Amino acid sequence: MMIKYFLFFAIIAFNPMKSQTGYGYVGFNTNNPQANLHSVGSVRLEHKTMGEGKILRVHANGNIDWAQPYVLMKITGTNNNTGVNLGTNTSYTGYTGATINLPPGKWVVKCAFPIQLSTGVLSTSEALSVSLYFSDNDTNNTLTADSEPNSATNIIGVLKGNVALSMIDGNVIINNQGTSNKTYYLWATRSDYNVSNNRTVKNVAASTWGENNFYAFPIVTN
Repeated sequence: MMIKYFLFFAIIAFNPMKSQTGYGYVGFNTNNPQANLHSVGSVRLEHKTMGEGKILRVHANGNIDWAQPYVLMKITGTNNNTGVNLGTNTSYTGYTGATINLPPGKWVVKCAFPIQLSTGVLSTSEALSVSLYFSDNDTNNTLTADSEPNSATNIIGVLKGNVALSMIDGNVIINNQGTSNKTYYLWATRSDYNVSNNRTVKNVAASTWGENNFYAFPIVTN
């Protein structure tokens, strides 16, 4: 092994295409290197991590390797035509029929859905809120354990008096810690503030709303 290293450095030392300055700069195909290693022309680097289409990645400690280029992936959720009604003759909490299927890793999930009463508007002294969150199934409204700690778990919108339509709009972080894709189920719950009559909030998270946004982007940590 020592002979191989000696031969390698000997080739560099006597290479007529190589130059070296008093500052320790080494150049190939240049007599005036401007960096510790300065090559004019093609460069070939071989490493066990190399592969077609990969890019060179530099770590904080200076080590380099080859990695797949990051491509921003957008995953769109699915929802049905009716969503869920919250209020008259129904529960104030319900499964919306909306789901999103996420691969392993951390994801920012964006939810934007309208809030509207089935009839009329609230008075100026009335208000209600609708809160969205994700569960692990469509029959149990327990918050998923994959919600990121110390971050928001619910997305809330408020409908105030004399307003015909409002929006639920926000993000939550979900961390799928498994080894395969997992489906998360969107639930909605309603709270009233001085609402005198039992009104129905209609079609929460239904696919028929033109204002909907329901998708996820990955959080890349390496």
